Order: sequence, then C-alpha cells, then structure tokens
Amino acid sequence: MEKIIKCRKCDLYENQEPLLEIEEKNTDVMFLGMSAVKIKKNGIKSPLAKDTRTGKMIKEIEELAGKEVWKSNMTRCLPLDKKGKIRAPKKIELMACYENYRYEIKIKNPKIVVLLGAQVSGFILDRKIVFPKLNDCFSYEYIEKDGIKYLAVHHPSYILKTKSNIRERYKDVIASLIK
Repeated sequence: MEKIIKCRKCDLYENQEPLLEIEEKNTDVMFLGMSAVKIKKNGIKSPLAKDTRTGKMIKEIEELAGKEVWKSNMTRCLPLDKKGKIRAPKKIELMACYENYRYEIKIKNPKIVVLLGAQVSGFILDRKIVFPKLNDCFSYEYIEKDGIKYLAVHHPSYILKTKSNIRERYKDVIASLIK
C-alpha cells in the first residue's frame, strides 16, 4: 500500500493524505466508494469508516453476511472545490487513481467488488448502469469483468436519505449476494 500512500499523479494529495484501510484482512469481498471523506481531528483514517452513516450501513451488511469486507475508494485523497467543500472527483482524477485501484485489486484479489453508486459503477464498468427500481422485491445482479464479479448497487447514502422503507431489504439483498 506504500505505492498508494506516495501517489502524486494528481493534485488531490495536497488536500489530505490518502484514506486507506491499513488493517490486513483475508476477505474475498471489497466495497468500493467514489472518494475519501474529510479526516476529522483524531478521526478514523480509513475509507467507509463505521463512524459515517454509509460506513455504519456497510458494517451492518458485513454482520448480516457474516464476513468482513475490504473497504476502499476510487479516489483515496480528498477532492475539494475552491471554497474547500468536498466535490465529486473529476474524470482526470479518476483516471489517475485507476492504476492505484488496479494495484489494490492485485494485492487483495477479491472475488466480488461491490460498487457503491452510479458514478463508481459507470467508471469501473465503463458503461451506464441502470439500477433496479427500489420496491419490496428489487434485486441486483453480478457483472463479470476481468475475472471479478462486480455488484453495482445504489449508494448507501441514497438509501439513507430517500428510501427509509427499503433499508432492511437493501442490506439483506447485498448481504445474501456476498455470503
């Protein structure tokens, strides 16, 4: 992971050190978000941390599935606008981070990568992703690429903000697919 920590392919490293999960885990499932969050003073310095709402939901999915997962982001450094607010990463930044993503995949060798949201799913799979309509009986399907099963899902923050009636179903569906 030293390679990722020392990455200087774009200017995002100037905003904040890379957010990486340092703890070594033996797992065949990886959750991949879009970008890092701001590290608060004395805060956790890992991606999709359980002290965030998204991280808490992923932890609940881990517990339902009965396995630990590796957590990462496409951009490990923090994309900020000129006013210092978090923004979506630019395509050029994603392209710069793609080599680090491939490096991480090579090291961790996951069998399943859960792609969180349309942006990261579209970027990794290089196509527009249409998610299922969220009702009582929705499901997700694997997309295979380069010997890896990808599972493109709605971003947990979307579920948390707008779909309170299907939160448990969302967690159950993903947990059953990564068991």
